[in-house]
Amino acid sequence: NSQLPMVIGTVPKEDDTNKKALENYPYNKVYQTESGHYKEWDDTEGKERIREQHTSGTYYEIQPDGSRITIIEVDDSLVVKGDCLITVVGNATIAGNNVSVNAAEKATVSAKNVSVIGTDTVTVRGGNKVKLG
Repeated sequence: NSQLPMVIGTVPKEDDTNKKALENYPYNKVYQTESGHYKEWDDTEGKERIREQHTSGTYYEIQPDGSRITIIEVDDSLVVKGDCLITVVGNATIAGNNVSVNAAEKATVSAKNVSVIGTDTVTVRGGNKVKLG
């Protein structure tokens, strides 16, 4: 029943094999399933963090400063059925072996300076027109 409370926490026992239950008791609260999935809330002063991990090793962790680390062991997909805006106040990098940008209608790159660099070949194609300048 989704209306029942979820009780979270750990009370380590002398023979407890869950190391997470023993770390930073009573400030570290851990909920772990039988297969090994777990959620962890650490309220240790100066080391406050939240972590959720799948048995495959995929996890996310929110660090004491509010930054987030996400490690995905296999593939990741994001589907947004409405609009999506991504704003990065600092610098942003997209890196991969092969990176594609696909737009059904229009793709625009707008910046004060734009560089296109190919260490081997740079190809520019247009259906009927290619405009420069």
